[in-house]
Amino acid sequence: MIQEISIEGGYSMPTYKDILLYKLVALPLTISSALYRWGRWIYKYRIKKEDYTEEDANVLTMSALSISPKRWEVFL
Repeated sequence: MIQEISIEGGYSMPTYKDILLYKLVALPLTISSALYRWGRWIYKYRIKKEDYTEEDANVLTMSALSISPKRWEVFL
């Protein structure tokens, strides 16, 4: 006797409503994080006139060259 077994599991593709809900919940955190980083950058490097750290110089270089962090690791 042959039985049909469903091995699909309980996973289903998310709907646009699920994704939209997640994005709306995450939006305040994303915005506040970006504002904090931007404000910190302005304070440290424009107001206090500190020298760039090596990590921050790398971020500026990656941004100017449009290189992803994974690709940047190849150069280091």
